[in-house]
Amino acid sequence: MKKNKTINIDVATLIVVTIFIAQAITVTVNSEDLNKDISQSLEANVPDGFSIATAGDMMLTHPVPRTSNPGFVSLLNWIKNAEVAFTNFESSLIDIRHFSGYAQAISDSLRPLSSPGVADDLKNMGFDMVSLAGNHSADYGPEGMLETRQRLDQVGIVHAGTGRNLSSAGATRYLDSTQGRIGLIAITTTFDDVAKAMDSLGEAPGRPGVNGLKLSREVHVDSQTMSALHELKASLPEGSTQPDSMNETLLLLGVTYREDKKFGFDYEMDQKDLARILKSVHQGKLNSDFLVVSIHSHEPGSWSEEPANFLPELARFLVDAGADIVVGHGPHILRGIEIYQGKPIFYSLGNFIFQISSQEPLAYDIYRKLRGEPEAFTDAELLQKRIGPYVKKDIWYESVIAVTKFSDGSFSEIELYPLELNLDKPMANRGIPQPASEEASKKILNRLVRLSENFGTEVNIQGGKGVIRNR
Repeated sequence: MKKNKTINIDVATLIVVTIFIAQAITVTVNSEDLNKDISQSLEANVPDGFSIATAGDMMLTHPVPRTSNPGFVSLLNWIKNAEVAFTNFESSLIDIRHFSGYAQAISDSLRPLSSPGVADDLKNMGFDMVSLAGNHSADYGPEGMLETRQRLDQVGIVHAGTGRNLSSAGATRYLDSTQGRIGLIAITTTFDDVAKAMDSLGEAPGRPGVNGLKLSREVHVDSQTMSALHELKASLPEGSTQPDSMNETLLLLGVTYREDKKFGFDYEMDQKDLARILKSVHQGKLNSDFLVVSIHSHEPGSWSEEPANFLPELARFLVDAGADIVVGHGPHILRGIEIYQGKPIFYSLGNFIFQISSQEPLAYDIYRKLRGEPEAFTDAELLQKRIGPYVKKDIWYESVIAVTKFSDGSFSEIELYPLELNLDKPMANRGIPQPASEEASKKILNRLVRLSENFGTEVNIQGGKGVIRNR
């Protein structure tokens, strides 16, 4: 009996081991097939010659009059002739006369507002897809955010980057075109904490908001400045400042400082946010033929032509996860272009439409922030006096439209068309683009040549446009 029992156990064990080995072999084969499928899916699965037009920040208060802006009408051909066109919409698309929400108390000094007719105007310009993730997304609270989404839905423009919760804000949205299924994911690193979307947890409700990637920042200063900061902290009343950590940094009044040879900023990405976003990008690519990923990032500030230290790393992660093109915006000025793994990364395309001086109506708290009184200024006069000197610079009113063509799974050519945004025109027409003059084109393209050299990208100037070819 004992011998027979032993034999039965051995046979049973053998059966289990055999099944386990068979399963392991099956898993290995399936894993290899899966990796092969995933590798193939990372290529752009669009017909040869497929093109996408990408434009910069769209801060549009009202539809653009076509008759009085013939230059604007002519440049729309660059957008309409592409199979897909994308821009960043940095405003709230609401009817303020019937709006049921409220302006929010957030840190930005302006709350860009677009009249309802802007949705149709965007569609008539030729735009198919827009990003909504940015530092102005929550200017008018959840109500303004959801109304903006609804108005874009009504005209058939695909949008991404905001949602009723974090899963919705971070999800891929799709444009089903004759050229393939085009996916869009939108991210922002510049936002107020109250603007970030949140998922529900049990009975705790979620929160509408943006698809935010949180950053932590260190300010690098020289040894002399660091010593002065330590002295300042030591002079403050006990208990009025936070204790320092042991990693050679100084925490003073909410700002973290580190000693370095030169001044600068160092950012670190929140790893949970990053993992969540990369998973979403990978998922989006598996379900689309071509994936656009948009990043709204002001860091280190709109004064800097160079992106913050984290941004190239993030952009390359996004390409590795499946992005076919990465489009940056936010600083309102041009930044360089990188080609990574045969995929374009635009660190900022500047402004496309920039009607910042035409914003109305302005809330009372904006007057306070801009150090003005409603009795002393009209809205336009206050913006001209307080905002005008800050943004009235050529580089804020010079940009490009990029038209990228693809073949064999990667880009084949990028055409860069220079724009001028009518800086010297009256306020009603200021910020509306037109093809740049010959002189301005050279200046704009030479700037892009210089900025893109830092990423090893060669921009050739040919007949008033820039050209980047896949080597």
